[in-house]
Amino acid sequence: MAFRGENVYPSNIKVNRTSHLVTQAEVTQGWLQIAVKWDPPFPDANYTMAQTITNPGALDNNNDYSIGDNHLVTASGFTQEAYVNSGAASAGATIILNTIAIHDLALLP
Repeated sequence: MAFRGENVYPSNIKVNRTSHLVTQAEVTQGWLQIAVKWDPPFPDANYTMAQTITNPGALDNNNDYSIGDNHLVTASGFTQEAYVNSGAASAGATIILNTIAIHDLALLP
């Protein structure tokens, strides 16, 4: 029986939660980057992702951060760009990038 935290997903599906401490420089520039690593890596970079960002310390985090582009996508990970609403976000906040990825070969019949 699987226990909480055990990777019970097929090898073609990966989930990741990456924490990031927001700096004042990131709030000022209006964007940030979060590096995500897959362990173990996919066989190649042909996977599709969906992401959300949560700010557990905020009462209303709908407008603090938004997902941007994925950069440097490889079999072992990628860099996620996120936009920072400088009017709502604050330095020192810990945000969490939640990602689910499905290898594209799993979608073939």
